[in-house]
Amino acid sequence: MQPISAPAKAPVQPTSGRVAPLLLIVDDEASSRELLASYLAPEYRLVMAASGADAIRKAQQLRPDAITLDVLMPGSSGFETLATLRKSPATENIPVIILSIVDQKQVGFALGAADYLIKPVRKHALLETIRKHVPLTAEDDSSILLVDDDPKALELLQETLRSSGYETQAVRSGTRALEVLANKSVGAILLDLLMPGMDGFEVIRHVRQQATLKELPILVMTAKSLTAEEQALLNYEAQALLQKNGSWQQQLVAEVRRVLGARTLAKSAGQE
Repeated sequence: MQPISAPAKAPVQPTSGRVAPLLLIVDDEASSRELLASYLAPEYRLVMAASGADAIRKAQQLRPDAITLDVLMPGSSGFETLATLRKSPATENIPVIILSIVDQKQVGFALGAADYLIKPVRKHALLETIRKHVPLTAEDDSSILLVDDDPKALELLQETLRSSGYETQAVRSGTRALEVLANKSVGAILLDLLMPGMDGFEVIRHVRQQATLKELPILVMTAKSLTAEEQALLNYEAQALLQKNGSWQQQLVAEVRRVLGARTLAKSAGQE
């Protein structure tokens, strides 16, 4: 497949009728870009960039749903490119997945990477990672939106819920969570409170101000010691409150089942 410099026509159409998600592939080696395209083209629209500067320009112009980014590139490295993307309001919340032969995950996550894969990357691993951050289906009210700035916490939450049969999408900021909610339906939000920028309380306030999201179930999971006022607010606005201590996995799955089950019953009764 030849690299392209503009969005390709979607090879597939999601069942909702919306176009397939747009991915920006950034790698200075044409063979690597073509290999990644062969993995992704059946499900996604693709745009290619051969340098950090080109990637930044296209990301700002096209606002892709996610970016795969090589680290070892001439000129501006992948890490420098990532840092620039995170400084721009137009691109700061786009999920960036690092693909590199160098294992520097701590650096990548510190700079704001959504995920980090070591080359050579297997097709299944790449697709699974991208789907964590960019679901193919635009409308999926059975999925759970996970919101936490800690990548390790997100990974553990995803493993816990997916092993119990739930689809998830993970984001690392409140701002990104609101962007996702503006473009797709989810079954519930699992929300951390302590996040830089927009914290969990602000996310809840924004969600509840929107008529279409007033009834969306919110589960809060936090290590924060709550004041009486905060506890009262969450008792009113959230459907579940869990503490990040001890063994919480079974309780989380039980609460998710309870909350989603109650929502299904409400829909069946015509209450939503």
